[in-house]
Amino acid sequence: MNDTAASPSDETLLRRYERRGDAAAMETLVRRHAAALGAFLAGWGDGAAETKICGNAFYHKKNRCIAHGTMLYDTNTRLMEGALHPEVSKLKEKGVKSVRSRVGVLKDYLPFGVEELRRQLPLLLCNRTIVLTDDDVQQIEHLEQRYYDPEFLLGSTERNDAIRRGRIEGCGLVELHFRLHGSLVKEVELTGDFFVLDDAQQAFNSCFSGQPFTHESLVQAIRNHHPEQSIRGLTEEGLIKILDN
Repeated sequence: MNDTAASPSDETLLRRYERRGDAAAMETLVRRHAAALGAFLAGWGDGAAETKICGNAFYHKKNRCIAHGTMLYDTNTRLMEGALHPEVSKLKEKGVKSVRSRVGVLKDYLPFGVEELRRQLPLLLCNRTIVLTDDDVQQIEHLEQRYYDPEFLLGSTERNDAIRRGRIEGCGLVELHFRLHGSLVKEVELTGDFFVLDDAQQAFNSCFSGQPFTHESLVQAIRNHHPEQSIRGLTEEGLIKILDN
């Protein structure tokens, strides 16, 4: 089950989402119907009742903010283990040995079925309903075609000249994929497991593009431009530490 919210970037969507997002909604449901299980929030962005049952992401693009959440009602654990390959550092951070031991399903915690869950969630998450028109659906289907392009799926990872990554407590996994032109940084692709507060991709490209690919130059660029401010929980010190990895 998925939910997505979008708003103009001048609204504090991240703050509102933290208050009313699906992690909070799931905690409300699980506490209300299975308080004896000791439901709690596990880490930033994840709702859990002993195990992880939902995950959230937040993204800023141009003049829009998008919050997205996924809730797991039921799954085939064998197929799930084959599809998910998280970083070992993330599993260690959460204090678990495997994907299977970390992930739970809502059907094990709620005393009602999926149809009742679907009925209750809009009451917790939404204040209005928007019905997509046929034209809306066609536009969405047109936009999604680019995500099937092999260049989108594989191209960027095939061209990386250097990668720097690190997991920062309170932030998440941050990966910097550098493309070089000679000894200069041509561009940087930012990936990872974190919340953005601004257009992080643009902030990091503006910071590093054209800089000599040396530790000293990259550190000075960080201190001059502060791209870390576009990612929630990332500090200047933390970003410099990532460059050392």
